[in-house]
Amino acid sequence: MLSWPSLSGWPTSPEELARKNAAHVAIPGANPYYIDTRENVYADVAEDQETNVAGENPLVQVANFIQLVDSRSVALLLGVVRAGTWSHGLADDVFFAVTLHLSEERVAKLLECRIGIVRLRFAQAQMAIFKEHVRVSVGTGPRAKTRPGTSKQGNMWKDIVQTFREMHAMGNGGEWKLLPCCEGGRIEKAFAEAADDN
Repeated sequence: MLSWPSLSGWPTSPEELARKNAAHVAIPGANPYYIDTRENVYADVAEDQETNVAGENPLVQVANFIQLVDSRSVALLLGVVRAGTWSHGLADDVFFAVTLHLSEERVAKLLECRIGIVRLRFAQAQMAIFKEHVRVSVGTGPRAKTRPGTSKQGNMWKDIVQTFREMHAMGNGGEWKLLPCCEGGRIEKAFAEAADDN
């Protein structure tokens, strides 16, 4: 369902995509579960809608959003929240990453805002990311009949995100906990570093 590659940079040709996929598959422990069509990865250069490429499990790709979180991106997010004028793009991505790994209460405290704002912005960020990165045009090719419609894709995306968030609280009495995907408290460290820089 998700279409961006796990390695940095977007492929701009079939040959570059093949190289990136080969590099991904060669990574020890790479997850070959998820496959996608070339058209979803680089629609402008793809023509073979039936050729599948190796990718990551959707939950792994959701977890990878944490790579966007550092002191600079957190400083940008804090500035957007304090100004009260939400700018889509990186702010959505960073906010989404932060809220995936922390409880709404903790995010509200870090951003010095109400939980209602956290819920609203999370819903907005989740949909912005869906529209920008996840949603796939049903199209008219041979696979169009088996591809879910936009509404169903949106529901699948929300389920993936909810599943990921619930992993942080399940089996812990509803209390949020750090998991390996949280990279040892990377988010909290980024907020502390952003505060030190100001």
